[in-house]
Amino acid sequence: MKTKIGEKMNKVKINSLKGLLKAYPGAALLAALVVVGSVSAGAMALSGNTDEPVLDNDSAVVDEVEENKEKEDNKEDDKTPAVNKEETKDAEDEKKDDESAEGEAKEGEESKEGETTGDNNASASNSDSNNSTSGTANTSETGEAAAVSEEGKTETVSTGGATAATTEEIKASSMSLAAKAKTHKETVNSDTIGWINVPNTNIHYPVVQYSDNSYYAAKDYNKNYSKNGVIYADYECNFSKGLATNNILYGHNWTNCWNPIRINNANDVMFAQLAAFHYLDVAQKTPFIYFSTTSKDYVWQVFAAFYTEATWTDYIYAYPSNFANVIKEAKARSLHNYNVSVTTSDKILTLSTCTRIYGNHNNQRFVVMAKLVPAGTASTTITANPNFKRPNC
Repeated sequence: MKTKIGEKMNKVKINSLKGLLKAYPGAALLAALVVVGSVSAGAMALSGNTDEPVLDNDSAVVDEVEENKEKEDNKEDDKTPAVNKEETKDAEDEKKDDESAEGEAKEGEESKEGETTGDNNASASNSDSNNSTSGTANTSETGEAAAVSEEGKTETVSTGGATAATTEEIKASSMSLAAKAKTHKETVNSDTIGWINVPNTNIHYPVVQYSDNSYYAAKDYNKNYSKNGVIYADYECNFSKGLATNNILYGHNWTNCWNPIRINNANDVMFAQLAAFHYLDVAQKTPFIYFSTTSKDYVWQVFAAFYTEATWTDYIYAYPSNFANVIKEAKARSLHNYNVSVTTSDKILTLSTCTRIYGNHNNQRFVVMAKLVPAGTASTTITANPNFKRPNC
């Protein structure tokens, strides 16, 4: 029978004279007295004693017994969890719950979009604000950028890069995303429904989905607490039945949300670098986005990038009843004129994140919209939109 940690055995059976001598070093003198017969009565009494002596202070015997017990315990430990393991797990879970609650309290629960917002790090956002894109971007799924996690550890995320509209480059950017998503679903998170890659940014992530939009707001892809969250799809989109009319993806922007927006800073993760579409040169170099499901690769051509007040929610419905108005409003609000024709028969992709460019409050979003196109679609001429609609926030 196992003993609790720190508990010692209190009794030991002595089955032989050798054991008696080991347990009681003074027993040798007693034995000599027995031989010469000077204490024959005591010897007779001792030889007939069958009680188990209690060993209070003899460390040698205790050590031997504990050593044997330790060996037995080690055998049982192969099958038995270590003492206090459940207590440790409970403590860790409690800590995660507390951290998750704190993160959600800071961010706040949004209405349908399910994004959570809070006070953002203005100093981190303003630093490196004058960074600019460097050179020609790498092809998709090449290059790496260091991303700082919530715990301060450095992890590696891939960066995308195809910028031209040729068939070869579009295929190179999207050809493996469905396979990557499927592998992630089978090996990491069964909630995975796709993969998103935005060229010229470090947005190159699995996309997950849950029945409640707030579920992944403060969790990582392993469902552990993370302030950064993940990229997740709106619950209305049923990818098992194919693409929705409007395929909506959400992601946090904790760092790159103040004016001026910075470009390609490695500390910006999830959808933080999406804000770079604010700049015309970034928009011109990034006419296509690649979002694939676990079963098929897709190419999407950007047609709008805009700021909006969070109270305008028409753009975050999977099957908008006023789809024509959503398209019209998105183009009117867009910072750039993409010269891309979009109709109500098109499938569209909507990427939405937080911003603070119009002040320190959470009633604002930055949105990029694209329509589904065949691989090989030619890029359009992208220009500034002098009449873009400024949000009321």
